[in-house]
Amino acid sequence: MNARRLAPFFSALAVLAVASCGMRGGSQATIIDGMSAGGATAPGGNSNLPPGTHLTASAPGITPTEIHIGTIQDISGPVPGLFQTALDGMKAWVAYQNSRGGLDGRRIVLDAYDAGLNPTKFQQAMAQACAQDFALVGVESTVDGAGAIEGQQCGIPDLSDNPTTPQAGAGTDVFPVNPSEPNEYPTGWFDWIKKNYPSVVSHAAIMWPDVSTTQMTGERLRDTAESVGFHFVYQNATPIVDSDYLPNVQTMESDGVQYFAWQADYQSMARILQAMQQLNWRPKVVDTTATAYNQEFLKTAGSAANGIFITLTVALTGEASGNPAMQSYLSWLNKAVPGHQPPDIFGIYSWAAGELFSQALSTLGPNPTRAQMLSSLGTIHHFTGDGMVAPTDPADHKVSSCFEVITVKNDQFVRVYPTQPNTFDCSLGTLYTDPKIPAASLTGS
Repeated sequence: MNARRLAPFFSALAVLAVASCGMRGGSQATIIDGMSAGGATAPGGNSNLPPGTHLTASAPGITPTEIHIGTIQDISGPVPGLFQTALDGMKAWVAYQNSRGGLDGRRIVLDAYDAGLNPTKFQQAMAQACAQDFALVGVESTVDGAGAIEGQQCGIPDLSDNPTTPQAGAGTDVFPVNPSEPNEYPTGWFDWIKKNYPSVVSHAAIMWPDVSTTQMTGERLRDTAESVGFHFVYQNATPIVDSDYLPNVQTMESDGVQYFAWQADYQSMARILQAMQQLNWRPKVVDTTATAYNQEFLKTAGSAANGIFITLTVALTGEASGNPAMQSYLSWLNKAVPGHQPPDIFGIYSWAAGELFSQALSTLGPNPTRAQMLSSLGTIHHFTGDGMVAPTDPADHKVSSCFEVITVKNDQFVRVYPTQPNTFDCSLGTLYTDPKIPAASLTGS
């Protein structure tokens, strides 16, 4: 499943399991150089500034020596560490930039806020960031819609990873590295299946957890596939936590299903695959969520994962030897976050969000304002984070049509298409607009 499909269904993930170590001790932690305050610091300053440049406190979060940026993730709460990797990606990027002298002659200070899957806490974090941070960078939260209006009103530039609610992506202050719209979806992946596995198109199936957000996402995926000729013979909304998928698999087998898509967490996908393995049956094409692109999925699913497909819009960590940006991310992740979780799409998005911030800031003078930053972001219509993500258009919030396909072979992620490493297909298919689903707005979809 493509990373763009993630946006509307993260609220379901809040009750599905992604267990890991999270931040503790309050809703905010100040992080300098990618490490906890009080740790080693790199020199501030930038030798490229003209001699005699006078640095001022030009905006909230800007002092003559520091640039404060905020980031918000769900770290504590009912699913500890849900987006820890997104925070780790930000820590790595800050450490990397400060090792090079910071930006605009100033050291970067990261104010990390923990929303904890709680809309009130997200709203409080947004209020704090509005007051004390120049911009938000690398935000990833299931409840990000709770601060959308506040962010818009205070005018804080918001360079989020991947808005997870329609409200969060609708603001004129928001410039995601992975834009998404609730009613838009690219057809390229389905066109690729149709070309390479034509027999599966007439016998498709889809399942999603039984909550409104995943239903909307599932219906959008189904409608997009149908727009290029897919026919769904089975669909089912499952209980939020369903440990027994064997009856679903038995029904799909009897219905002759040849293509199957799961529309939520990788843990449930692993159990579905294991149920298929138990019956010694599986569709020719199994399409699963981009959250499965991590080592924990491989451990959880075991041999049942072999042969599944995942579509992505991020560079592959396994191809870092040919991708200097990915090399930098992985290197600084190790330096700034010892013992970190295995890198995944959320950490990659956060690093890319940092690069978007740097790119936009580089066009401004030494004493930038938020208004100038928003204006600069509004000119960036082609962005890849130096090869970390597929080409995207943050300025227009335009959903990318680019994609790559990977599979699992011998318990390892392997590129399938395009065959050349560190590439994406941006020409196959079109962008489908689902007439049944309204466009995003600050008050909801």
